[in-house]
Amino acid sequence: MTHSGCSSAIEGEPQATVELRGTIIDEQHAYIAAAPVTLDDGQGHHYLTTADATGRYRLAVQPGVYTLTVEVEGFAKFVQQIDLTQKRRDPFYVKLQVMITDQVDVKDSTPAVSVDPDSNLSAITLTEKDLEALPDDPDDMLAMLKQMAGAAGGVDDATVYVDGFRERGQMPPKEAILRISINRNPFAAEFQEPGAARIEIITKPGADTYHGSFRFNFGDSALNARNAFYPSKPPFQTRNFAFNFTGPIIHNRWGFFVDFDRRYTDNSALVNATVLDPVTRQAVPFV
Repeated sequence: MTHSGCSSAIEGEPQATVELRGTIIDEQHAYIAAAPVTLDDGQGHHYLTTADATGRYRLAVQPGVYTLTVEVEGFAKFVQQIDLTQKRRDPFYVKLQVMITDQVDVKDSTPAVSVDPDSNLSAITLTEKDLEALPDDPDDMLAMLKQMAGAAGGVDDATVYVDGFRERGQMPPKEAILRISINRNPFAAEFQEPGAARIEIITKPGADTYHGSFRFNFGDSALNARNAFYPSKPPFQTRNFAFNFTGPIIHNRWGFFVDFDRRYTDNSALVNATVLDPVTRQAVPFV
């Protein structure tokens, strides 16, 4: 772990006797590496450090009440007061939330009431250019959209509509999507039912010219490093195929859009727990 010096240390200060340590993670409990961590005692003393590759950090300071600040690009700023007047035994975990920033230009000519989706400050609209940043896998894309909608994480934590119909099955592929609107206002007047996380997906119509695309994603355990908690590297492989084709049936009147998507996944899960040995009746590790 890399530590920077105190930005306002005073020569001859007594050695710090209280230690603050912990891990910086995101909403999916993934480690955030190289995150800057700052402790401020409110009297002009700032203690700085940087999290290591696994998100862990450690600071040794004098007893007192401090303000902990963690600011990472792409995440909301974390600020919380920490009481370090006594020795702290448990680590302090910092969970950062993904932050989506929208810029809204307000003009004098804008009417007081507008049905434009961009005028809804509680909504997020993703156009075709924005969709390029989303995952190609439909399941991963849905998980990211739920995070952006502020979903709670349950089975029915978000309501997904595709072309006005409530979707209860498979998500459309990213290549077939024209626009995505995320409305976090539970009392929006244009919807017949309340909901705090509504995801509306508009698919592409048939085009006036023939064109298509093909995508193939491949992943294998031979290309990955071994998880430090695994005794040996388990088999893992993913093969994703996607093909779409669009064009006119009758020019400027009828069109079509065809999509094919196939996914193969050979996955594994890590179990790292403490179990009871049936013979000795003692707690033993199980991996």
